[in-house]
Amino acid sequence: FSASDASKTIMVKRLSKLFDICVLDSFPSSHRSHPSIIGFAHVLPSCAGRLVEREVRKLDEIMTVAKGPHVLVLGGSKVVDRLEAIKELIQNGRADQVLLTGVIANVFLRAQGRIKFPLGIKREEEVVAKAHALIGEYPDVFSVPVDIAVERNGKREEMDVRELVKGDQIFDLGPKSVEYYLKSIQSAGTVFMSGPAGFFENENFKFGTESLLKGVASSFATTIVSGGHLTAALKRYGLAEKINHISTAGGALVLYLTGVKLPMIQALEEAATRYRSK
Repeated sequence: FSASDASKTIMVKRLSKLFDICVLDSFPSSHRSHPSIIGFAHVLPSCAGRLVEREVRKLDEIMTVAKGPHVLVLGGSKVVDRLEAIKELIQNGRADQVLLTGVIANVFLRAQGRIKFPLGIKREEEVVAKAHALIGEYPDVFSVPVDIAVERNGKREEMDVRELVKGDQIFDLGPKSVEYYLKSIQSAGTVFMSGPAGFFENENFKFGTESLLKGVASSFATTIVSGGHLTAALKRYGLAEKINHISTAGGALVLYLTGVKLPMIQALEEAATRYRSK
């Protein structure tokens, strides 16, 4: 959708007549070109809400003073969005090192041939091919786990990645991987962490996520942590006060840091221009 097209949808046409002003305050959705996000701002006087204002001000402030090396700790399960953004972050100097966890780490392990069986995720061959291309283009940037944890008979079992067999589900990082990742985090100038390292809600598999968050919180780097899962984890482990900025967004934040103009921000800027010209 363009803003113009979005404004012509039935939803925007009908509902916009009921309102005098539009306040957009969902930063986590700001990278989506949905009618509810960009359509109303095209036809109504519009402004950012307090949350969006706080996010943008804080992020701009942090990125102005951020220094290298930039370490990106990337996990979670939204692989397609993350792959699109990683290259931009590297090219824009926002990711000198990328430490991979979660499902996206599995994709890169499959691309390297270390996992030899299908992962069973959407668009698997496409995302594995993209990961393979990224590794080829930036061979010294990416780090993947060397050991992981799976569930066997209701218990945590740690093993080398090469010992995985079809049917195993990776639920967490192993201690060797965590130790290596923590060394990179401690030597960073800026750390951005998005997405949990595993199934941290389960006590057996919280080790990776908790350890990495504690490492980020205790580092001397400028730190940004994003997404609902990690925000909940920070509160659970009592670390929230030790992070420079906790963002409500995941994919939107990654894209914002690349310098991409997010659709919601673009819509608000255009609305402000129209308002000022009247």
